Amino acid sequence: MQNTYKMHWPAPLTKKATTQHPRCNDVLFLHYKVQKKLLRKLIPKKLELDNFDGNYWISIIGFEKVNSFSKLYDLNIRTYVKFNERAGIYNLKMERNGLLPWLLMKIHPIVFFKSENISNNRYLFETKNLKENSLIHIKYGIGKQIKVKSKLEVWLTEHSALYRGYKKGVKKFNILQKPPNLRRLKPKYILVDYPKYLKVFSRPPDVMHYAERLVTYSINNN
Repeated sequence: MQNTYKMHWPAPLTKKATTQHPRCNDVLFLHYKVQKKLLRKLIPKKLELDNFDGNYWISIIGFEKVNSFSKLYDLNIRTYVKFNERAGIYNLKMERNGLLPWLLMKIHPIVFFKSENISNNRYLFETKNLKENSLIHIKYGIGKQIKVKSKLEVWLTEHSALYRGYKKGVKKFNILQKPPNLRRLKPKYILVDYPKYLKVFSRPPDVMHYAERLVTYSINNN
């Protein structure tokens, strides 16, 4: 499937129009089907639920983020939405290890992380949140590269908008994700214990992927 990310953003893109985010390494994708009525309770009313062939999804994304100063470990729990007919993602939960990164993000008005104990060594991803009594522990192997992605795999992993809900409305951030070179994820042990999402994560994921690298850009025009 060729350069599908360009289809998400048809306008010409230049260096001035884009800002590259820190590179993400050893990215784990765990995707779960979820009932519409359960998902509807978790997102702002002004956002429309998006679906693929009538199925609704929640995804766990774990990765190492590398910038010029340090390595950070992130966990995102996200779902898929629409606003004014524009499809995108909505983060239900975002976690990052360490107190300093969390304080810096608190100053920034766009994204907020919670300080967590997260570790990501290749073949092992783990996060613990004692305050919320939640735990993720994933041991895995890496399978073959997916040479031709299905339409569902593209829909789950390539996006051009990030939404955040506020009391006064919805804020859209334009993003561009280059298509990751997906591989099959070979799970050896998966434990996802999140009381808030018990009905979703109490069974194995429906779809799983691994990507060695993931590159995301912010698009500075509307």
